[in-house]
Amino acid sequence: MKANDRFGRWFGWTVVAGVLANTAVAAVGIFNPGPLVELLDLEHPEPDFWLRLSAWLLFLLSLTYLAAAQDPYRSRYMSWLTVGCRWGGVTFVTSVVYALDLDKNYLAFALFDLVFAIPETLFLVLGFRAAAMVER
Repeated sequence: MKANDRFGRWFGWTVVAGVLANTAVAAVGIFNPGPLVELLDLEHPEPDFWLRLSAWLLFLLSLTYLAAAQDPYRSRYMSWLTVGCRWGGVTFVTSVVYALDLDKNYLAFALFDLVFAIPETLFLVLGFRAAAMVER
């Protein structure tokens, strides 16, 4: 990443903010999922193994985003995968909630990904466009 590349820097900071947010949610989900379930007014399954496993997998997935945050142009595949995973989360959760007629409170998870998907997409597209203009 070039020193004057503001879009790449903003993409990286947005990804890091998303990783930190994911890590915070994952930590609660791993160690004490009850408050998160209560906050969203969702049914608390017993046993809560699947909640804890999902939180652990969220944490592991988030770690893979860090390569894209460090240099989005060097690891283009990881940069697009990072953005794709955010949009995949939005699409998956929204589709499942409506297809299975689940409690609409589950849409909070889609909204959580959407908050990061929009700026990550914007900064990555603008960054690649700016990099292409410099190369010409």
